[in-house]
Amino acid sequence: MNALPGGVVASGAAGGLLLLLLLLGIRQGNGSGGFDSQVNLPPTGTIGELGPCPSDFVSKIFSESDLTFVSSTGSSELERLLLRERKQVALAWVSQTSAFLSLVIREHVASARSSQNLRITTEVRIVARYGQLMLICGLLSVVIRIAGPFWVRGLALYAQRLCQRTVQVALLLEPKAASGTHIV
Repeated sequence: MNALPGGVVASGAAGGLLLLLLLLGIRQGNGSGGFDSQVNLPPTGTIGELGPCPSDFVSKIFSESDLTFVSSTGSSELERLLLRERKQVALAWVSQTSAFLSLVIREHVASARSSQNLRITTEVRIVARYGQLMLICGLLSVVIRIAGPFWVRGLALYAQRLCQRTVQVALLLEPKAASGTHIV
């Protein structure tokens, strides 16, 4: 009887642990997390009115420039305060982005139910993009909680770009959202 190589077992265990951490991050991201109650409310309005956060705002959240400046003051208390507050803002952004993406996909599903000309390849791509973004949001949530927001700037900006493209596609595909019909 052949035993599995140690690398296969370790890779499987690491993959399982990563999946568990992602699920935990997504679950905690949907909970209160110590944020203001307004942060956890689902967005209301139209997809076009709401839209994702502007890229320059997201870039600023995850930028190390403020940390560099605060570190230069030599105040460890101020540095801890910045890290704590920036972590909360970053987690709030992840939570709101996840909620917004869920809103977009719910609106798309509602539109798709009444559509006469669905294209399966387009629908599969939309679901795959949504799954990818939700997985990224889960990963961001876990890494931000463990290491802070300054470690994931590139991934956050990538998620922001994907989110913006997803919204553009949703607006093109959904005449109700583009016409100003409110979604809840």
